[in-house]
Amino acid sequence: MPYSFVFFFLGQMVFLPVFILTTKKLFVKEMGIREGIKFVLMSPLFVYIYATVLYLMVSAAVSNDNLYRVLSSYADILALFISFVFTYIYGKAVKIKKMQLPTFIYTTFYMVGMVFSLTYENKGLCIVFSLIMPVVAAFIVYRYIVVPLEEIGDTALNYTGRMLYLPLAAEMLLILRFSLTVFRIQNSQFDYLEPQITIFSTLFGYLIFAFLMVNTDLIIANLKQQDALIKENKRIANLSLDVVMALVGTLDAKDEYTNGHSQRVAKYSNLIGAELGFDEMQLRSLYFTALLHDIGKIGTPDAIINKKGKLTPEEYSVICRHPSTGADILRRINEIPDLYVGALCHHERWDGKGYPQGISGEEIPLTAQIISVADAYDAMTSMRSYRDVMSQADVRKEIEEGAGTQFSPATAEAMLRIMSRDKSYELRQEPRGRS
Repeated sequence: MPYSFVFFFLGQMVFLPVFILTTKKLFVKEMGIREGIKFVLMSPLFVYIYATVLYLMVSAAVSNDNLYRVLSSYADILALFISFVFTYIYGKAVKIKKMQLPTFIYTTFYMVGMVFSLTYENKGLCIVFSLIMPVVAAFIVYRYIVVPLEEIGDTALNYTGRMLYLPLAAEMLLILRFSLTVFRIQNSQFDYLEPQITIFSTLFGYLIFAFLMVNTDLIIANLKQQDALIKENKRIANLSLDVVMALVGTLDAKDEYTNGHSQRVAKYSNLIGAELGFDEMQLRSLYFTALLHDIGKIGTPDAIINKKGKLTPEEYSVICRHPSTGADILRRINEIPDLYVGALCHHERWDGKGYPQGISGEEIPLTAQIISVADAYDAMTSMRSYRDVMSQADVRKEIEEGAGTQFSPATAEAMLRIMSRDKSYELRQEPRGRS
């Protein structure tokens, strides 16, 4: 039916601008003529043309009429198979590691195109459906797929592969239609059912289109809601961090010589945690725990904190209470259950001679073992009223001597490896007068 193919081809041409626009908006921000031609040549329409040419070449070599009729019923399946090959090529072309979204976009375009191929069997309505329905479908695809996905942005590129179930489900519906057609071809006594099968196939095709579009709209709505939740969670997380940083800044300001101490300890703790293989969530928890390790000092008098001479036994006793005070404060925060551990145990020693509990070895939580090293490192690499920043060689010597007594061997070794990579001695408090 040459005229049917011509009108089908013209109708499918409507999808090319939408396909290119989708690719440009979602994946390729700058698309020149060369890129445009490349994506046209791998578009679902051209894939269908390639499949048709292959089908014609194969059918031309087949002389058996029955075999020819069976092959013709599988032509769309052949095109479907080729489309999945080009889906992979398309995903590579848009250079996105997570292939779910480009694969979904491509297969959705292709399945919509397959819907209109079903009108081949209805000669009278072929022209109307082939020319009008693609225009309507192109508008729906652009309005309800392209625009919403563009608004969602990066979130759409990171969703799970569940969207792919839609074109796969549509494929199952088409295979059912193919099966009915093959049944009719192989059982000539059922030729009287041809008009009914033609009507059924056409309605079935547009049912597939409706199935794809309605469910796609629902999924995009869910993605929008997910995107909104992600943004709100980020906003709350940033707000929480801002509050913690403000609190820590107030605490550090109590001592002019240790200003920024908590932030540096958190930074060094994360470096040690990464060295020990912590994942992203563990590092985030460690960072907050280290930031607040000295929160108990908020109840320590400024006169004791800033005293330049030696502390009296009573004053030292007050200082030694800050781990327990900090732990009591942080135990009330349920979001990070072990947040108090860093405050409570960062002055414990591997040999059991620390405070406030006097625990030793593996009894000390790993988080506290890390903060203990980071805390001591910052003390040695920060300025004091009675000395400048210690040399990197002296700091290394202190940590090496403290491994197995003051510090856990594993965390001390991790800190030493980090120091070995810090050739220019950047991990220290900025000297005064240096920006």
